[in-house]
Amino acid sequence: MPSSVQLRYYPARRILVRGQPAEILATVAGVFVARGFHPATAIDESTIELEIGSAAREFWLSGSILADAARFLLPARARALVVHGFAVAQVVPSEAADAAHPETWLTVSAVSGLETHSDVVDAIDHCLTHFAGVGQLVDAGEPLSALEFPADSVCNPKGFRAWRRQRRRG
Repeated sequence: MPSSVQLRYYPARRILVRGQPAEILATVAGVFVARGFHPATAIDESTIELEIGSAAREFWLSGSILADAARFLLPARARALVVHGFAVAQVVPSEAADAAHPETWLTVSAVSGLETHSDVVDAIDHCLTHFAGVGQLVDAGEPLSALEFPADSVCNPKGFRAWRRQRRRG
């Protein structure tokens, strides 16, 4: 694939959920781990990084037709061996809620790994199903692109890459 090709869409969703931010973030982490993601890594108290697959995939299978075929043929758990990507989940308390009925804005976005976008969308759908099932879902929001978030936000692919570079250096 030519290097000048740029991806213009990274799936994301902004969801309004009833509950405390820490509780919502823990639930999201649990759903993503159940869908094949690694255990969450905290970026800060309101944001987690969710990784799927292995960076070794880039070394061993980069550009390989076997990796492309495996992505489509293997079940979700086994796919994690041949894909690599990141998602970010961030929570912000809603200003409209009161202490007795807390509401939280949850933002989940794919920030890396084209081949993992379907995994992120699938995990977001499972989060929506979980929150609806327990009566916590207030507003499911509309699918959007992570590129619509501010460029310095870790929910935007550019902001996420800058955060990872800074973390490695510092």
